[in-house]
Amino acid sequence: MTASVTQRNCHTDDNAPGPRHLALDYWHALGAPRHRIARALHCDEADIAGSAPETAGLPVAVSAVPWAQRTANALIRKGLTRPPTEQLVFAAGEGALTAGDVAAIVGRVCAGLAARGVGKGTRIAVDATQRLESYLVTLAALLQGATVVRLGDTVGTKALRAMIEAAPAMLTFSDRLDVIGDRIEAGEGVPLDAFAEFAGACPDPSDDFWSALPTVTPDDAAFVGFTSGSTGAPKAMETSHEAVFRSTEIAQRAFGFDASDIFCTATDFTALSAFRSLVTLPFASGGRVVIPNAEARDNPIAMALLCERYGVTQLTAVPGVLRAFAKAGARVTREELASVRTVFSGSGVLDFATADLLRERFSLPVVDYYGGREFATAAYSDPDTPHTMSAGGGFLRDCLAILVDDERRPVAPGEVGEIAVHSDCMTLSPLASIETKGKWAGWHFTGDLGRFLPGGRLEIVGRQKDIIKTAEGTLVSPAEIEGALNALDWVAEACVFSWTDAHGIERIGAAMVGAPPERDAERTAKAAIHDALGPYKTPARILVLDELPRLGRGKPDKARLRQLLTQTEKALSP
Repeated sequence: MTASVTQRNCHTDDNAPGPRHLALDYWHALGAPRHRIARALHCDEADIAGSAPETAGLPVAVSAVPWAQRTANALIRKGLTRPPTEQLVFAAGEGALTAGDVAAIVGRVCAGLAARGVGKGTRIAVDATQRLESYLVTLAALLQGATVVRLGDTVGTKALRAMIEAAPAMLTFSDRLDVIGDRIEAGEGVPLDAFAEFAGACPDPSDDFWSALPTVTPDDAAFVGFTSGSTGAPKAMETSHEAVFRSTEIAQRAFGFDASDIFCTATDFTALSAFRSLVTLPFASGGRVVIPNAEARDNPIAMALLCERYGVTQLTAVPGVLRAFAKAGARVTREELASVRTVFSGSGVLDFATADLLRERFSLPVVDYYGGREFATAAYSDPDTPHTMSAGGGFLRDCLAILVDDERRPVAPGEVGEIAVHSDCMTLSPLASIETKGKWAGWHFTGDLGRFLPGGRLEIVGRQKDIIKTAEGTLVSPAEIEGALNALDWVAEACVFSWTDAHGIERIGAAMVGAPPERDAERTAKAAIHDALGPYKTPARILVLDELPRLGRGKPDKARLRQLLTQTEKALSP
């Protein structure tokens, strides 16, 4: 399916379809109404009137669901109409809820939200942590037509307040209200720990509850997420109901989930991949969901035991948890993960070493949800290869991709270029990386570098801003060095970045968590990289830390790491 994208998008001759023409054909193939096409291409409806689509060969599997029903709410409503005695949610350590239980609680909370004036378009802020309370509030808010603002529960005070300011809410459900303070943007505050009291005080839903719920459209915003804040404060990004529905549908079709599946996500649901696993995929597939307790979220060993206890079949986790699985030795075996069919990695760069260890030790298919890269659309690695989307080969499903040079001209097949993506799964928000004018209107210039391989696979080779040019003139991808560091048994996590020394020369810097017993950690790590990759790819300095500083989405804070390295150098200088 993706081979057709490669062939059409890598032409360099003048007769090749232009980016606007491809995008227009793509939306026609999706069966989108004219107003949605105009919105995607940032133009007036009159500008696309009379256009003749050429959809043959496009990598689009047209949904059998009518356009008006392509919403997250449609999936939730469908899921809650399953037999009321059927188990739906397992809350680790707390018990299980049937579909009838969830429907009753959610209906009551919907009535309470409606009594407070919550309706279509209202924003409800929720701690995006794996908790039953967050899950139930999210379902109720979406059904009531509200937009869910997902607050990262691991971010610092400054970032959390910036999120509240960027996306003001009428109600905020959070256990960090003391950090948020009395900011007017947060509206009324409800502690998550007091959710039971809140729900108990809500009125009983009316007899016509389901028919009286507000009607949302595919164009409406389902949730607000945030950028990592690497260029300043986190920026709010609205994701439409259509994008949630379509990305769920694509994942469902790609991996064949069914009613026997039990989903568990070991991360908070600030990322779309985790949101799908927690909220929409269990409803779309007819499966169930496990909400881990705090210990399992923080302890990979406890997470493995949780998978064993509840029969988890589809596990989504951050690379750090997966690295701990791979390096746990006899503490985590295939027996604990016997029920797991697929492991999904998200919200960070999954290195080759970890992916290979998981496959070798547990015989588990490993799929990377775009990792730490920027094009958060329908992109997955192939579970049958040792490569990942973050550092190797993968597939783009139901979206368009073009590789371009610095002048935005398509590169020749096999050459490296910046990845530009057009997809109905992208954010609605006007990010600077999404063009709004000209022939590239609606295309997202990701800043990721890649090359197309035979068969439609896309190899990620790095980020434009992350590529390091050493003093010897060698271009180095941090992902390759990070993979070599993470391959060391005693390294829990590594981050590689460019760093300018006291003489103004760009160097390779690194930071890692972990140390070998009774050996100098930096010297030992340097020797290992030298042996594996050669002298030009060996970091000039490696910081050994207890933990890596983080940005709002949990990504390593490279700016802070550069500062720490500079401070360390100054302290050591005579």
